[in-house]
Amino acid sequence: MIAVLEMRSPQIAQHLGISAVAVRSRLHRLLGRLRKELSRE
Repeated sequence: MIAVLEMRSPQIAQHLGISAVAVRSRLHRLLGRLRKELSRE
């Protein structure tokens, strides 16, 4: 599916890749906060 997007429009595929990385980093931060909060209790 990603390969098809790259063939059709490299810009769209590139944007999706960047947004995916951003979402992953945000999730990692949130999980880190949750773990700290849980460890306190």
